Amino acid sequence: MKGKKRCYSRQAVWVLLALLLVLVVVAVALLVGTEWAQRKQINRELQAATDSQAEYIDQKLAEIFDNMRSVEICMENGLEIDSESEADIWNAIVCMNRLCTIAYSDLEGNPVSFRGERMQSIADRHYFSVIASGEATECMELLTTTKYVSEPRMLFSVPVYEDGSLCGVLFESKTIAAMEDTLMGLTGTGKGLGIAIVTPDDTLVMKNDRDSCCLQEDGPSECCCELLDDWCDDLTGGTRLDLTGSGYSATAKLSYNDWSVVCIADRKTAEVLYGIEHYNLLKLGVLLTLLMAGVLLYIIYLLSAKIRRKEAQLAETLAVSRMKIAASQMQPHFLYNALSSIREVVRENPDYASDLIYDFTVHLRACIRSMTDDSLITMEQELENIRAYIGIEKMRFGEKLRVQYALESTDFQVIPLGLQPFVENSVRHGIYERGASGGTVSITETEHEAYHEICIRDDGVGFDYEQVRREVANGTRDAAGIQNSVYRFETMLQAKVEIDSCPGIGTGVTIRIPKTAEETDNTRRSE
Repeated sequence: MKGKKRCYSRQAVWVLLALLLVLVVVAVALLVGTEWAQRKQINRELQAATDSQAEYIDQKLAEIFDNMRSVEICMENGLEIDSESEADIWNAIVCMNRLCTIAYSDLEGNPVSFRGERMQSIADRHYFSVIASGEATECMELLTTTKYVSEPRMLFSVPVYEDGSLCGVLFESKTIAAMEDTLMGLTGTGKGLGIAIVTPDDTLVMKNDRDSCCLQEDGPSECCCELLDDWCDDLTGGTRLDLTGSGYSATAKLSYNDWSVVCIADRKTAEVLYGIEHYNLLKLGVLLTLLMAGVLLYIIYLLSAKIRRKEAQLAETLAVSRMKIAASQMQPHFLYNALSSIREVVRENPDYASDLIYDFTVHLRACIRSMTDDSLITMEQELENIRAYIGIEKMRFGEKLRVQYALESTDFQVIPLGLQPFVENSVRHGIYERGASGGTVSITETEHEAYHEICIRDDGVGFDYEQVRREVANGTRDAAGIQNSVYRFETMLQAKVEIDSCPGIGTGVTIRIPKTAEETDNTRRSE
């Protein structure tokens, strides 16, 4: 019953462990799947916001060009840029549109500003040449800082017509700060995002950072600003920052100059903007599940450790019990027969009886010691016990029992009364069964480099070893003494025991006892 309980306990542990592993796999799959679904939804929402922001910026740029065309129509209808009487009109245009300057150039590239000032030739400038040549009807260009321009500006140009013919180019410039106010105004879907405009060669045009004057409560969060700054810093260095793990980004093309709008959001801002807190709740649930799985795993570990300790204690108790049983099974029948035989001899041959009593005493002492102390003894001590046993058996068998000893070494340890059952088996069931012809029992020991090999062989009647094994397994034959000796040798000395027998030829038992490390070293030195 105890064995079944242990089996059931072990099975329960394995079942719990299997369920736990399934739970962990499912939880990890849910966690990975949730993270993937969350990133996919955020990327989809962010891309939609970026597309909307690009449309908004395109619209604002179109308004700038529409305003310039309105001015061009006024000029076509007689508004002159260098007329003092119309200076107030030009100043109003500049102030209303927050312009740095507005100027007109003839087709030779000689510009005049709204203040009537003659400016240096712009014949070689791209924004002039594409309009003057008729290649384009509008042009937008980013001007970096030069000795003539104190800060980066955006420059816009459109053609001017007179009587339906191209007669010049109207151009105006605005600071980047003014352009940020115009273009970086956030749409409904772009609130809270970091936004940047870049050229095809990854030159930063502008961004809506924390210093932008357009930023109010709908501007990007502090985390977004930091992430945007890092992204822009990397862009200046010639690379694009990989935001995987820290945030999200999306890109949309503008209709002008093949420029792009990039929207950036840190993880927290994106989760709040797009209302996907439920993903976080799901991930929290998965993490709690993993935590519970860890607790269950620890409980299972403690339970299995307890079961292992209990099984070890039971195995130890069983081993001790089997050893005690082994010793006790060797004693009763032999002791009774020996005493009966000595009683018959004592009157006829006192001296021989004295020797028999000595042998009996030696053997009895060994039996008693094995019952109280199962510690190992030397081969010499075990051989003394065997000689005492053989001496007692010769009292019954006389010269029919012949014993040969050939031992290379006796300076190693064996289990107490471990070899005696094999010798007894050879005498009682091998030689005795041959009748008057008797037989020989040989006890040999051969020393090898790694082990001691002990052979106990007889030329008795022998037996069918496989048949005996089946009978022992079926319970129809008792071989407790031999089984216990094999068990003790294998358990206490990690020895290998081999039994071979052939009917009519005899039986042999070979025991190979591994040497200790010290014995192996001594053997190598002696060689």
